[in-house]
Amino acid sequence: GRGISNPIDRRCGGGVTASATPRFAAASSSSSSAAESDDDGEAVRLPTTEQLSSDPFMKQISYASEAIVPLLSDVERDDETTDLLSAQLSHSDGIRGFFVSYLTGGGGDDDGVTTAADDDVVPAPLREAMAAVDAEELVPLACMNVIMPTAMVTMHEDPELSASSARTAERGAKVLGALLETNESHAAVVRNNCAAILAVANGEAGRDADDDDDDQELLRYWSEFCDKWGYGPKQLEDIAGAVSEFC
Repeated sequence: GRGISNPIDRRCGGGVTASATPRFAAASSSSSSAAESDDDGEAVRLPTTEQLSSDPFMKQISYASEAIVPLLSDVERDDETTDLLSAQLSHSDGIRGFFVSYLTGGGGDDDGVTTAADDDVVPAPLREAMAAVDAEELVPLACMNVIMPTAMVTMHEDPELSASSARTAERGAKVLGALLETNESHAAVVRNNCAAILAVANGEAGRDADDDDDDQELLRYWSEFCDKWGYGPKQLEDIAGAVSEFC
């Protein structure tokens, strides 16, 4: 996950949008899942696990928005959804593509359009899929999905964009909280990353005699990340507040 940019805050700011992603064609493989129907009643074939585990980022957004995220609302197909999500979350393009759709879809409670991401509990297929994949790749991206929209709340000048970023950050925090409860190994990676982010946000990222090399690497990584995105005192204060509960 190191060095991989996250598109969430660009999505909230009008960069990557659902309408900009191509619709995926019906899969020709005989191993593809059963066809679904979109809002217009047209058949949409689910992507195969091979496509989900290997196709590039823009296709992953399309797979998520048109097939995987809608399946999260169908509890009778939880096992199938878990398998598909496990494939999609097995690599960085899939992780980023899924969460762009999952965290930014719908309008939220303000306009009455909610999604599975607004539920109090993260859907079971997503929790199970996250437990099955590499935490070292998933967790840093999950952290970005909290801190980037949190920072954008005050960086945006448009109130609607600020509200959208706040909603995305809230959804991202639910995912990070679910990762804390997944298993101890995942929880440790969450706590370590969030502790480093908190130290950076609080200006406490200097070398400590008790810090090991892994701690220093995380501090360096998140310090460079915050510098790269130009977060000022207000953004860092808000980021500290957002991650403190996960340390």
